[in-house]
Amino acid sequence: MQNTLGRFDKLLIFSNMRKRYMGLVLPLLLAVAWAACIPAQQPQGAPPPIERYRFVFLVDTSGSMMGLGDGKAVIFPKVQAELVRFLRTLPASEVVFVPFHQGPQGERRFRLPEERGPAVAYVQNLKADGQNTWIYRTLMSTLKSTPPREGVATIYYIFTDGTDNDRQGPYRMSDVVQTLRLQQGPYDWVYYVALGASVPEEVRRGLGSLPRTRVQQAGVGEVPTLGAYTFKPAALQLGNLMQSPEARVEVALEAQGRPRPLRLSLDDANLQKQGAFLEVSPNRLEPGNRTLSFRLRGQGLREGEYTAWLCLEAAEGTLVRPEAIPLRFAYHPPAAYTLTPENPPERLELRPGESTTLQYRLEGNAWAREPLSLNIETPRGLEATLNGQKGPVVLKPGEGLEVRLTNQGLAPGQSVQPSFQAQAPSGSQLSPLPPLPSVTQPKTLWERLLDYWWLLLPLLLFSAFLLARWLAAQRPWGQGRYFGPPPECAEKPLNLKGRADLGQVDPNLKGVKVYPRGEEVVLELPSSLEAKYENNRQRKMPLESGETFSRGTRIYFYDGQREIASFVVEP
Repeated sequence: MQNTLGRFDKLLIFSNMRKRYMGLVLPLLLAVAWAACIPAQQPQGAPPPIERYRFVFLVDTSGSMMGLGDGKAVIFPKVQAELVRFLRTLPASEVVFVPFHQGPQGERRFRLPEERGPAVAYVQNLKADGQNTWIYRTLMSTLKSTPPREGVATIYYIFTDGTDNDRQGPYRMSDVVQTLRLQQGPYDWVYYVALGASVPEEVRRGLGSLPRTRVQQAGVGEVPTLGAYTFKPAALQLGNLMQSPEARVEVALEAQGRPRPLRLSLDDANLQKQGAFLEVSPNRLEPGNRTLSFRLRGQGLREGEYTAWLCLEAAEGTLVRPEAIPLRFAYHPPAAYTLTPENPPERLELRPGESTTLQYRLEGNAWAREPLSLNIETPRGLEATLNGQKGPVVLKPGEGLEVRLTNQGLAPGQSVQPSFQAQAPSGSQLSPLPPLPSVTQPKTLWERLLDYWWLLLPLLLFSAFLLARWLAAQRPWGQGRYFGPPPECAEKPLNLKGRADLGQVDPNLKGVKVYPRGEEVVLELPSSLEAKYENNRQRKMPLESGETFSRGTRIYFYDGQREIASFVVEP
């Protein structure tokens, strides 16, 4: 992490030499950008991610800030106005104010956003009427009262229009630097703002020896606008520019305050030595989600992998993090992968439970360095393992692949065709995958004989028809009740099947049959008998042979004028 920060600091110095800019950065966004560079799964020993933010403002309230004494301008109201504007843009955080002149003049803490109103009122009510400017004593006191906390990013702002004049005091800038060196956390920043005054060499040299510090010298009567940018992501992948010389990437630029648009430039010295260079479009970037286009120009670039830098240049008073974005790209023929079979036959026969093993090898050209994902699509009933496990598996060029196929439930005579599936790295080329052998479960002798079952189909159908009719005849279609001749009228329940013959119950009813027709019941009578039923008026009406009657209707049978029995089909 320190090496990464050192590289960004060197890039900032390089940018300052070229563009002469240095600004005051909003530390919240700076800390967020710093956190964005940390991998999601941090290596052992890496600091924990930021959970909370703490802003500490050390504000000079000596009379010179109001133009008194050796003051050069009435600057204090402008400082108050900028702090108020800044407070109104901050997200959830803790804010600490330490006004000072002859040392710290108390300390006030606020929680944002709940106490944003009281914090603004506090700043607006500050007075600059003190004597002397004891900066180092105030810094040491503040550092002791704000000990580091894990997961908390602490950002210190020092606003002053003078230099430390505590000649008899116990502290110098070297003491402040030593304390910061021991106490400064991985996300802590220090910003020293000189308002119309020169910055002492001991301050420049002391803070310059520490990471995550900035010194800003504003003109007389001027207060820098607090603004900052956060650029995401922290690195850009442009792909293989030999295959396509232009790459488009999506980026996000978040702004705090109202900073001016960023200017984009490229540091591609390594490419220019070979007669090539990168172009970026657009070269000015405003907040929001944007698309950047990069194009490689020139000829003669050697095959390989390269890193250039996208430099983010902000206007004076604004700083952006990261200050430079690595642009990583390849310039070589595409990676090529080939899966080569070693011993597979064209077809396989596997009995239930049987297995076979096939051997393959993954080959690749010089640029095939990333792993390839392989799997097998198998039909139902066939199981496949790749190098002893269920797929997918990851292979690198030069590694072997052992495919084991097992018949776990194929149908007799069924032939299936498994197939390879592969996921190649983006931008690479994959040769057509070799076909896997078809797999068949061979039939037994009995199974082959059963192949001719269709010859018995007519007999089977006729037998099934007869069986269905017999089963239908055996299944009762209703329940009946027989009543003997009066006056006893003895009852007997009946199960009615097919053409039910009542003569089997009573010999006097020989030839009387009943059977269903839809919801009605058909009556068959011999010529020697008569049948009657009662209508709604309880009058007995004749019922002829072949006529139907409703279930629940009682039928009376007569031999001449004598009633010999009656019968009802229960509804």
